[in-house]
Amino acid sequence: MAFRAPKLVADHCLVVLICWGGCSALWGQAQDVAPITATESGRPGGSDAVPTVDELIEQLGHPNYHLRVDAEWKLQRMGLAAFEKLRIAANSHSNIQIANTAQYIIESQNIIWWLDTDSVEVRSYLVNYSAADEDRREASILLLGRLNTPDAWMALCRLARYERHEHLSKMAALTLLEVLTEEQAASKQAASEEAAKSVLLAIGDSERPAVRWLQMFADSVIRPSDDMEPWQNLAASEGAVEADSSGRVRVLKLRFFKWLGAWLTRIADKEMALATIRPQLMALVEQTPMRLQALSVWALDQGMPELLRDFADQYADTFAQNAELSYLLAESLLKQGDEQAAEEQARLAGERAGPPQQAKALSKSYRITGLLAHNRLQLARFLESRGLFPWAEREYQLALKDDSSRYDEVIRESLAQFYWFGGQYRQAAETLKPMVDELETELEQFGKDQLRATMRASKSEVLATYYFYDGLASTQEDRPEVARQSLRKAYEHSSSNPDIVIAMKQVADTPEYEQYYRACFVQMRDEFRRLVVRAEDDLARADGRNQRRSTAAGLATGCNQLAWLLSKCEEDPQEAVQLSLRSLELDPERPIYLDTLGRCYFAAGDLESAVATQRRAVKLAPHERQMAAQLAEFEQAAQSEDAAAGDVPPTSPSAPDPS
Repeated sequence: MAFRAPKLVADHCLVVLICWGGCSALWGQAQDVAPITATESGRPGGSDAVPTVDELIEQLGHPNYHLRVDAEWKLQRMGLAAFEKLRIAANSHSNIQIANTAQYIIESQNIIWWLDTDSVEVRSYLVNYSAADEDRREASILLLGRLNTPDAWMALCRLARYERHEHLSKMAALTLLEVLTEEQAASKQAASEEAAKSVLLAIGDSERPAVRWLQMFADSVIRPSDDMEPWQNLAASEGAVEADSSGRVRVLKLRFFKWLGAWLTRIADKEMALATIRPQLMALVEQTPMRLQALSVWALDQGMPELLRDFADQYADTFAQNAELSYLLAESLLKQGDEQAAEEQARLAGERAGPPQQAKALSKSYRITGLLAHNRLQLARFLESRGLFPWAEREYQLALKDDSSRYDEVIRESLAQFYWFGGQYRQAAETLKPMVDELETELEQFGKDQLRATMRASKSEVLATYYFYDGLASTQEDRPEVARQSLRKAYEHSSSNPDIVIAMKQVADTPEYEQYYRACFVQMRDEFRRLVVRAEDDLARADGRNQRRSTAAGLATGCNQLAWLLSKCEEDPQEAVQLSLRSLELDPERPIYLDTLGRCYFAAGDLESAVATQRRAVKLAPHERQMAAQLAEFEQAAQSEDAAAGDVPPTSPSAPDPS
């Protein structure tokens, strides 16, 4: 979505409705609200003087019971005008009675967090917020962040300022910071400044730590500065916050320092970011492999591979015993330019791919085979997801060589797909060949019709996939006749894979095969259209959230498949665009759906939208090689068009590096 400044009310005031015991008050940004005196209220025990908030808070500890009750009542009537000082008193007042009463006043406030101007979605997340427990409040905050609309931003500002729980106040602020940072990266400076000004108006001059985060962020957007000392001081103060028994504070601190590292890298440089967050992260990182792995992946994705050496030094045993962590350390060396050290570390990581000793002993005792092969398969998939393709291929190959009888088919199918993604079609086909030879032998022994009647669908799909890969390889090798035969066999085994028909189009250069291709295309197109219509009807009739979610997912898949078929076959491009947009409406920002939309725009001749959409897809799935190749194709076409128009000289596009 575009970066938009929220629409403010006419006087730039944030209006919050608060109710206490049937008494309602509307309160804006103003900090000084005239409290109701004892004489005005008709309550006994007061004078005509107007006490300040500070005086009333001190009166909460007065020896006279009536004066204490009177002060409490007046503070409640003042509402959010007294919130900030009550919060400070609750957290730090030396008189325990005053601190407890201040906390009670804060917790007794029944705040209606939504405004009449809020959208239905925002109101649905906040309507029961005051009565919700902490877990549900956290969920509401995250949902507001995911909604990512101006009214959701303002709601997060309200929560950051007035949420009585400190960690929830910080969570609201941090959620907003993460959203605005992402939006700011893709926006024009003027729009970013407008949004930052709106945030400043919404949060006021509160001294809460969470509000201070937002103030510093907004100031840095409006008035960029080279002075990083305030950020360093903020990091030190947040690092000193003590953890709680629930672990919520530690998780929130870790998330905050991740955001801070990314933000400082953007407004300053990586060295400054590392110097600021490194000591804080080292104090928060935990020894468990899963959490170490998550933090290591974050560091690598943020362009901070240097942190991996710190993690490995602090938890050497954990890294030494875990293959994924060892490979991540190798990746960090690769990103730092030390290829020789990276290869040596990867070799050590491969040696650590085996199961733990206890699991190995149990598998031997129970005569369970294939445990090492299974471990290597999972490791290969992990490396592939990281874009470490040479190491992933090695692990796939080692998995096949291990005692892999239980996993042989799964490994071969995964490795073949790995080769397909990389455009290595002959290797993909050869990887499946042993499985296909066995199936072909069965076909000869029992007859095609009889075997098909009893053959599992997965076996038929293996045959279809093999002939599909073989057809692609034969096309690549300039053997069109062989390609035509293989693709025909692939379609006979599976008439639901659009990529098979798309591949047919490339070799439909004879009248007979052109006719066959057209028949297959029309059959598949019409079947997909029927599926989409039925799915739309089912979605309209679906009852319940789970049924709607499941039906919507099926409809999105159907729309995406039909859009992909139409766009790649260059048929009905406008229909393809609408179908693809429908799939993204049901499942926004899914990379494969964006990849399809990019192709649809390309088929429709909209190169600008094709390139922009494909870049979004590659950003979300940076290691998908087919997506990267498609982006390179679109960029090349766009540059050629510009060159033909005389705008720019033709150059090679800067496609993402698939490695």
